[in-house]
Amino acid sequence: MNNFTAEDTLIIVGIVIAYILFTTWLTFRIRSKNSGDFMEGSRAMPAFIVGILLMSEYIGAKSTIGTAQAAFEDGFAASWSVIGAAIGFPLFGLLLVKRIYNTGKITISGAIAEKYGNSTKNIISLIMIYALLLVNVGNYVSGAAAISTVLKVNLPLPLSLRLSSVPSISPSAA
Repeated sequence: MNNFTAEDTLIIVGIVIAYILFTTWLTFRIRSKNSGDFMEGSRAMPAFIVGILLMSEYIGAKSTIGTAQAAFEDGFAASWSVIGAAIGFPLFGLLLVKRIYNTGKITISGAIAEKYGNSTKNIISLIMIYALLLVNVGNYVSGAAAISTVLKVNLPLPLSLRLSSVPSISPSAA
């Protein structure tokens, strides 16, 4: 299929709108009531779920759509990144999250500062900021590319719409 029909486009847009409405409803339903809930809310979740949630931040449109395209061109070996994340993040959740919880610190940087000092914490924080920036930029650009393909518009329009919605859609970018 080289082009989407009008019916295909309506189905895709309808699914996206339903997803946005569902996640908006879910956000209002389970949001934090106070700053304590926000900072320590994950303590009520099992470590495995925390690993899955971390993985969901990493695996986005660039991983799934990009991997599918690379697999089409280069074969199954292109999926190593997604398979590695699917194995690694749950293991992280099972093996390391409890150790971080046991430090009593709220963030990974806080746990690192306790063990290795503030200079190491600052370096790790800068690396994490840069890594999340790259993840978010990749997700926004690949999402815009998917939107431009479905709606048959030039890439700058969906990219600008996607970037203008950053504070309302992505909590990590806000």
